[in-house]
Amino acid sequence: MSRDVLRRLSDPFWFQAFGCVLGFDWHSSGVTTTVCGAVKEALREIDAELGLFAAGGKGNVSRKTPHQITESCERIGRDAGPLVYASRTAAKVDSTLRALALAKAFRRLAAFGFSASGSGG
Repeated sequence: MSRDVLRRLSDPFWFQAFGCVLGFDWHSSGVTTTVCGAVKEALREIDAELGLFAAGGKGNVSRKTPHQITESCERIGRDAGPLVYASRTAAKVDSTLRALALAKAFRRLAAFGFSASGSGG
């Protein structure tokens, strides 16, 4: 089940539609942040039961992502190392791409979300 949820969350069309179902504007630049936040909050008490968790967030919370991944992995009995590495790599790529676009768009990293399942998906 958790693998199917991750597959759907990673589909940009499904994710956008999910945001609309949750009541967020389809054209809002903040839909990613709000949907990721809603998923994280919904999973907070049941992540170990489902074997699925979400970490990260907006602003300073995004810097706590590695720690949140480690805590979640301890609860579900999984090695956090590969997921922390993947999270840091994704954040670095995102930061680098945003830096390259900075001169053109003058935007900063607004949010970073990370989801994983206990089965490695």
